[in-house]
Amino acid sequence: MEDHRTVKIDKISFAKEHSFKILNKLHLLRKENSMCDATLSVEGKKFPVHRNVLCASSAYFQVMFTSGMAESFADHVEIHGIQADIFDAILDFIYTGKVEVSEDNVQQLLPASKMLQIEDIEVICCDFLKHELDSSNCVGIYTFSDAHSCFNLSKSALDFIHRNFVEVSKQDEFLQLTKTSLLQMLESEELKIESEEQVFEAAMRWVVHDLSRGREALGNILEQIRLPLVSPKFLEQYLVTCQSASIKRMLAGILDGYRNYQSLARSQQRVHTQPRRASRKCFFIIGGYSRTVGGRWSHTSSLYTVEKFDSFSQTCDSFTTAQMSFARSGHAVASIGGLIYAIGGENDSLIYDTVECYDPVLNSWSVVAPLTAPRVACGVCVVEDFIFVMGGWVGSEIAENIERYDPDLDQWVVVGKVETKRFHLGVAEMDGLIYVAGGLSDLGEELKVFECYNPVSDSWMRQPDMRHRRAYLGLATLGSVLYAVGGSNESEGALASVERFDLDTSQWTEVTPMESPRAGLSVAVSSGLLYVFGGRTAREEYSPPVTLTAVDMYDPKEKKWKHVTDLCFSRCDFGIGVV
Repeated sequence: MEDHRTVKIDKISFAKEHSFKILNKLHLLRKENSMCDATLSVEGKKFPVHRNVLCASSAYFQVMFTSGMAESFADHVEIHGIQADIFDAILDFIYTGKVEVSEDNVQQLLPASKMLQIEDIEVICCDFLKHELDSSNCVGIYTFSDAHSCFNLSKSALDFIHRNFVEVSKQDEFLQLTKTSLLQMLESEELKIESEEQVFEAAMRWVVHDLSRGREALGNILEQIRLPLVSPKFLEQYLVTCQSASIKRMLAGILDGYRNYQSLARSQQRVHTQPRRASRKCFFIIGGYSRTVGGRWSHTSSLYTVEKFDSFSQTCDSFTTAQMSFARSGHAVASIGGLIYAIGGENDSLIYDTVECYDPVLNSWSVVAPLTAPRVACGVCVVEDFIFVMGGWVGSEIAENIERYDPDLDQWVVVGKVETKRFHLGVAEMDGLIYVAGGLSDLGEELKVFECYNPVSDSWMRQPDMRHRRAYLGLATLGSVLYAVGGSNESEGALASVERFDLDTSQWTEVTPMESPRAGLSVAVSSGLLYVFGGRTAREEYSPPVTLTAVDMYDPKEKKWKHVTDLCFSRCDFGIGVV
């Protein structure tokens, strides 16, 4: 019988624990001060060591003991610039391969391991700090890693700052940034923001925190802010509310020179009139079905086509985006990790369990793990790092279970049950909770039921009903409110009405209605604006509804709707992915 303590590779046998046993024995010898041939002194504390073990573990010690310097011949060597307890931990690692990294010691352990060139400890410390990154400490970790030339950790911290810039800018650490570091951040194309106003607000918080520093840096700071993209009303309001008279005077004078950005150098204009790369949002309008004017009820065809809508240029393009592998309508679409997922749906009455994933960078679709069961007319949203799908038809029944997809594992699992069975519903996420509105019941009745699902506790909470019954509606989160847009019901047909739910007051209120009724639409949000795409018209007495191309935009501040552009193809019951 083969001994489990050994492994054989190409006729050569290896003892699995041989190296560990030797290292462990050397560690015991050091503890007993046996066969040690040098003593290192740190802060007065003496550490007997074996020169060959330290040379094998560190280029620093190899140079010290083999280069012919005085230390090469000395029995006693002093080490400066390291705390004794930190050196003890490093020495234990050299002999055992084990080290305990904590919040209390990582800021001493990392630079010490860099100094002594113990790369494994450096990697362990950097991995520890990467996992500790959050909005309150990322600036400090970035500054610390940059000072110690830990390039991978520095990049991870800076990427975190870019992705969470708005939240990070509200933390105390952000106010401690040097002028040089702040300007580098403000210059970046990678800031993940909804609007340039957020960058302006962050910069001004830094300016007013230390007025002497802020006054000196204000001109350089404003050069890095894309002022032509900042609303004049916003700037005027800031000048009114600014608490520092000196900053207000300086800002007013500088802004006068920026209001007409035509005076900027031509090369500077191109940069400052375009949004930052990471803040540009593209909406991918995916699938659905189309019916033209005069078409019969049966004249519907599911679509393969995908269009890209650029929220900055407000134009649609269907020629450069790859089509899906499957034509589908009534499907769900979700965006996560820079990828877009088209989930379920149907074509020619065949309900899909298939899921396709679109990579905008590669402009290609790939098939990923299927749903646990075919599903159509369902709702979807993203919470944390998971996609949740609920409602809709599963075979001949309305779906009762909730499915969750893990992109890392490429796996769907059932995680709970709905409180109210429904299909053609609206689903949206806010603050880690999933809100579900409207839809059609198992009796075919349009609902105004509004519920909230907590995916952590797998529990439901009933919320105040909407003011109107709605199926085939759009539901979206904008700021701290939810918007229920359009849809249809039996008594009113397709709806132009829009209502919003305020979490603070737990009330639905009517807002400005759309310019025309539409159902089966899709909604999306960008830069504080609500966009509505496609859908279908109200049904005439003997004619089926016609699918629409209109893209309209609602500005909550102005409380007005505006027609933006038209889709390349009219479509209904489709999905939108935002990247």
